[in-house]
Amino acid sequence: MAMAAALAKVLRGGCSAAASRPFLPAILRHPGSSPAAAPAAGMGRLMHTGLFRTPGIRPQGQLMRMGQSSDKRFFSNRPSAGVVAPGKFRKQRRGRMKGNSSQGNSICFGTYALQVLESAWITARQIEAGRRAMARYVSRSGGKIWVRIFADKPVTRRPAETRMGRGKGSPQYSVAVAKPSRILYEMSGVSEAVARAAISIAASKMPVRSKFLQIRKPQNE
Repeated sequence: MAMAAALAKVLRGGCSAAASRPFLPAILRHPGSSPAAAPAAGMGRLMHTGLFRTPGIRPQGQLMRMGQSSDKRFFSNRPSAGVVAPGKFRKQRRGRMKGNSSQGNSICFGTYALQVLESAWITARQIEAGRRAMARYVSRSGGKIWVRIFADKPVTRRPAETRMGRGKGSPQYSVAVAKPSRILYEMSGVSEAVARAAISIAASKMPVRSKFLQIRKPQNE
């Protein structure tokens, strides 16, 4: 009651901002509103977003706590995806893997690269295993590695010995859809022999056939 009375007094303009600081940490006012235009009595209950509402009247002031947002879009009931990479949708369809890759099929950052020759799903564990194998091999040489793919497609699976129906299964892991000519890794800052050895180790971790690529410098240089 004391806090509501102090807030009503502040909205009427009866006390200064310094006097109201212990009761009102931060007030965000809407454009075009004034403290005198807010109602003085009839304060409603405190909502989960920190709004004091008056029945039938649009609120003019807003009380915010530290570390709390006033935007209702941040209060989501969406379940956590767990180990699956977050995306727009929690579950997806299987899709198709026809044709060659039209994006990410050329070397953009490094000098050497690993290119896919087949279509397949590459899991996040396989991508990380290849990256760690390359990083461990070139750790003393000081090379730089780029990972050009990301596992953003959730794969669902239903428990064993369950009846048909009752919807789609729960997401278990994430995969990256790799089509032919897609670049998986890039490397620079090392010699060709070291790059070939490191990329061959990473290629052995992949479930598809791949090949080694290198940027050739023009002969006139």
